Amino acid sequence: MMRTQRQNKTSFYYYPIWIHALPRKDIVQKLQRDIEQLKKRNKWKQFKKEVKDLFVNSVGDSYMPLELEHRLTRQVVEILMREDLPFTILTKNDNVLIDLDLYKEYPKCRVGFTITTLNEEFRRRFEPYSVPSWRKVTALRTLKRKGVSTYCSIEPIMPCPESDPFEIIRETKDYVDMYEIGKWSPYPMPEVPKYLYKAYSDKYYVDLFEKLLVFLKQEKIPYCIALHSEPFLEEHGFSFVPHQLVMDYC
Repeated sequence: MMRTQRQNKTSFYYYPIWIHALPRKDIVQKLQRDIEQLKKRNKWKQFKKEVKDLFVNSVGDSYMPLELEHRLTRQVVEILMREDLPFTILTKNDNVLIDLDLYKEYPKCRVGFTITTLNEEFRRRFEPYSVPSWRKVTALRTLKRKGVSTYCSIEPIMPCPESDPFEIIRETKDYVDMYEIGKWSPYPMPEVPKYLYKAYSDKYYVDLFEKLLVFLKQEKIPYCIALHSEPFLEEHGFSFVPHQLVMDYC
């Protein structure tokens, strides 16, 4: 429920705009208004019939420290639950556990963490504002034990040993219901060291996906593939597995 500050003439991938978040203080009122409008226009039943998943949210983090102050995400989630809507939470922060009382009682939700590495030095360099990976793993374990459906987003997978999807899966597979995997797209970013751009190649990811997909299937581990990786996979002869929606297994 946060947005990044707008800056003129900045790239979508310009890192500084992502680390100075502002709360969307009107989001609760806007959500309520939109629901009321759908009901007034007699479109609510059709909307509920068609919607399979609401993502909270994919291009931000609903449980950054600001949530502890504003509690906007909790208000939004309470509305979605009251209206019996399915939704997915994705975060990099174990602050999500402050709302465990809600999630453990609601079968139409999924709560997931992005984990791209278990190497803390690597994480601090690329995700300095996320919590340590071991805290994400611990939170996944807690959620699973409380009966919450869980997933883990392992993307982007970087072209280096520190970003090892096999290691992450082996560490978390006992308390993750589904994994999402995806390759890195090497957009120019000054924060990314040059050695990663030099290490990037189609062959690296072709070899990786060949091994990883075989491993997931052999171990019978549910997975999906991030949408942005679809063109690459299809170009190199892999089958694309789209995101499984919440309602598929609730």
